Amino acid sequence: MLHEGAKIIRRLDRDFGDKSLVIPVARKKDGAYTSSSGVLRPEDFAILSSYVNRKIMMMGQQIKAGDIAMNPYEYKDSNGCNYCAFKNVCGFDIRLPGFKARKLPTLGRDEALERMKE
Repeated sequence: MLHEGAKIIRRLDRDFGDKSLVIPVARKKDGAYTSSSGVLRPEDFAILSSYVNRKIMMMGQQIKAGDIAMNPYEYKDSNGCNYCAFKNVCGFDIRLPGFKARKLPTLGRDEALERMKE
């Protein structure tokens, strides 16, 4: 009988064997998921879900208060401007004095979850 996580993976990728071509999930020979697999234990998913809900509430309150300042991020070789639909009109340019992007740290899964608990 499949546990709940395996059922969800099977719904996302009907042909899942040891490595999915559809989602970032792979299994080791002992049946456990690899460390690079995009899976969380139920208790870790609860932490993530709670964190996301708190961030959505906080952002909604900031928008409601009129706080809509430019606040892009940099992470490794990427930044928020790469994905922003408004980059051509917002005026943010890191090459100009006074413009800085938030540098996001590189965190492992466990460290990220610990920070989310706070």
